[in-house]
Amino acid sequence: MNQPTHADDEAGGRAPRRPLGEVSAIEALAAFSGRGELAARDHADERPQGPEFRVETMTSNGMHQVVGITHSRDTPPAEPEQATLRSAVMALLDLAGHESGPARTTVVLTARGPHIVGCELHGP
Repeated sequence: MNQPTHADDEAGGRAPRRPLGEVSAIEALAAFSGRGELAARDHADERPQGPEFRVETMTSNGMHQVVGITHSRDTPPAEPEQATLRSAVMALLDLAGHESGPARTTVVLTARGPHIVGCELHGP
């Protein structure tokens, strides 16, 4: 099934954006290991193991900006962790077609890579 794309994305040289069609697409993104393959599915009832972060973003005209990353240990994550978190969250927001407003995403950094456990999207 063909999904509509944004003509301005194609004209601007960015990859076309597709609206979120199924929750399974987000699940696949959350399971992506970052090494080119999908991570093995953990038990559905178990919470992923690793440090949990909350990533706050603000989106305007489809452009996402990370405005804060927090962790319960009260110390900021190291730069490699920050880059991983930013990349995973921005990919999720693009996949969801989030165009405007704040979002709060909860991500657990597992041994296999980032695992998105929740996301709250808010309109303008």
